[in-house]
Amino acid sequence: WTLTPSGQVIHKELLKKKDDSYNPPPGTFIIPLPEPKEGAIVMGPFGKLSGIHQWRLFRVDGRGKTVAELKGIWSCRSAVLTADNQGILAVGNNVGIKRMYGRLWRLDLDGKILSNKTYERRTLESFNGIALADDQGGFIIAEESPKAINKFGPGESTVWLLRCDREGEVLTETSFPGRHPRIRALGGQQFAVLYDAGTSLSTDSRVRVVDLQLK
Repeated sequence: WTLTPSGQVIHKELLKKKDDSYNPPPGTFIIPLPEPKEGAIVMGPFGKLSGIHQWRLFRVDGRGKTVAELKGIWSCRSAVLTADNQGILAVGNNVGIKRMYGRLWRLDLDGKILSNKTYERRTLESFNGIALADDQGGFIIAEESPKAINKFGPGESTVWLLRCDREGEVLTETSFPGRHPRIRALGGQQFAVLYDAGTSLSTDSRVRVVDLQLK
């Protein structure tokens, strides 16, 4: 939907009909394109292939009409415009046999994948959030790393924050107990991390604010 500031619908456009055979996880999001470009990149789990959520990227114009579509079976959790507004950084995970890796993708403003980087640092890791850290292209990744997967789902989990340079190399990191982290830049070299500090049977949502050194 295209809305006025008061919420009145100006225009609506159908991107993709929902597949009623499954319920996709939350995570569909929109990245408005910088001026003078119009429209946005829309990313979300708009399908399923061989039991795997199939993520798709749509480039839409100012009225929401699709002008380009890129299909993929990778799982994206968060994305931001690059510091120079010329591309997109997206993070998620790649599932292997008894392994789960964090992944970083670089895309152009049409949604085309330019490169990707895999982080095989722990047995189970999922990149849940990303925020720009500086004007030079550095960024901070919020990662979830469960200790084990059992029939009840993920066990005790740890939140990791990774500060990276523009090439994706880790400069420093920190960790604390928690799961499902999301991160946003607040300005003034401060960053807010929303995460769940509860157990597998309860939820305890908290916000932690860190500086550029992740303190």
